[in-house]
Amino acid sequence: MARRRKRSKNRSDKRILSERHRQVADEIALEGDLSNATEVYEHATQVDDSNADALVGLGDAYVAREASAAAYRAYKKALTVHPRHAVAHAALADFLIRHGLLKQATRAQEKAVECDPARSYFQYRLAELYLLAGRMEHAEERLNTAISLESDESLYHYKLGELHSRRGHWDEAVAAYLDATRHSPLDDFYLVRMAAVLIRLERRSEALDALQRAVRIDPDNLAHRYLLGELMVLMGDLSGGNEHIRRAGGLDEYDRDYVGRMKLRSGQMLEDEALVTIPPIEVPV
Repeated sequence: MARRRKRSKNRSDKRILSERHRQVADEIALEGDLSNATEVYEHATQVDDSNADALVGLGDAYVAREASAAAYRAYKKALTVHPRHAVAHAALADFLIRHGLLKQATRAQEKAVECDPARSYFQYRLAELYLLAGRMEHAEERLNTAISLESDESLYHYKLGELHSRRGHWDEAVAAYLDATRHSPLDDFYLVRMAAVLIRLERRSEALDALQRAVRIDPDNLAHRYLLGELMVLMGDLSGGNEHIRRAGGLDEYDRDYVGRMKLRSGQMLEDEALVTIPPIEVPV
């Protein structure tokens, strides 16, 4: 019995020491010193090779240093010593996504959710994978679960809006985007996405309000200002719309592509026109 207690104490001492090294490594990694962080993580796992948290940290450090094979081994080792380590499953899923292995990544993320269903971000990440696979109903279920767990996270509401838009559920999309803007009132991107759907629903006055808010938040965003100008012209305010388009000036290729995609989303452009760069509308002076 004494011998057994001694072994247990030694194991406990190793875990404590390993955890100290891991915490130091976490701090070093946050400072961006990946080389030294990797060394400290490695030392932590040498002191206690069953420290799954240290193994996950080591895997993350290897990923940051583009040492893919070593990262994969670290994640798998973490799951060998702790098969229900939710963060390790999620880390492995992220690793597999980077390498284009979406089916395997989905299984790993499903396991992460199974091990820790109360973590909203894991539910959200699984929803993203379901979206990529076209499994819309499964994705919607996971997004609603994530929202029920963390209702003030605007990203989850936004992603739900994107899902409804893809399915052509425009009223539901507006409601989801509106929730996103309520929780992140200074995020102009959410406002513009909502405006596009409102235009599709012929709710132009609401869309105008959303675009005006977006431009007030980020007055230097030329694409948003251009979209506002076009909508104002369509609503009959030629002078005000022309002024916004003039201030937007010449859009670069990225902005023009963005404007085109937003017009496609709002129903102002046909799908077969999406591949064509649409010139600015003619505005009477």
